[in-house]
Amino acid sequence: MRLAVVDKDAYEAEKLTDGIRKSAGDIEIYCYKSGDEFIGVWEKDKFDIVILDIPIGDKNGMDIARAVRQSDKDVRIVLASHSGEFAGESYYLRKPYCEEQINIMLERLELDRYRSRLITLPQGEEIKLSNILYVKNCGQTVRFHLKGNAVREAQIGFDKVNGLLDGKFGFYCLSDNITVNFAGVASCKDDIIAFTDKTTLAVPKRRAKEIVAAYTAYCFEKLRKDGTDL
Repeated sequence: MRLAVVDKDAYEAEKLTDGIRKSAGDIEIYCYKSGDEFIGVWEKDKFDIVILDIPIGDKNGMDIARAVRQSDKDVRIVLASHSGEFAGESYYLRKPYCEEQINIMLERLELDRYRSRLITLPQGEEIKLSNILYVKNCGQTVRFHLKGNAVREAQIGFDKVNGLLDGKFGFYCLSDNITVNFAGVASCKDDIIAFTDKTTLAVPKRRAKEIVAAYTAYCFEKLRKDGTDL
């Protein structure tokens, strides 16, 4: 899990990072001294959590928050300020930072619940389950086909990957070499599966009815859950 701290006050930023590491040591923390510096490295899915000082000096923190939210709907944004004007926000951190406030923020972020939406590859890379379209066994490696035409490869057994995905809502073994995420499927017919990014996969003929039935069951279950995402 990766977290960005954007705060021009180096002393306050250090207090914040020390407090986070004390309670959540597995988080990778990256610090930026200005909004421009942060925006210069920002890209979708680079961070799971962003803590923004408001105001931040060269750019208003709310402007940065809007830009980040516009490009990444999943990232958690925490607003930090000396004033209490943002206290009504779900994720708010009052400055100066203190251990109690930091722990309250971490509890509100529900990190354990968030971690359950990720899988961690052997090299330590984390992949969001919601970003996976399908996983393919490529012999010595496993290839993760993700949204946005992104691909990740890992030196890991296909059986182990399926073990990580076992019980995760929407994942289904299409064949001995491919596991799909029904959440990324736009349509499932007797001969082909079409994903939301227009990627397609052939449906094994001998299992066509079974696969279509499984996808239909997934769609009904998702409706029952009121469309809740992974």
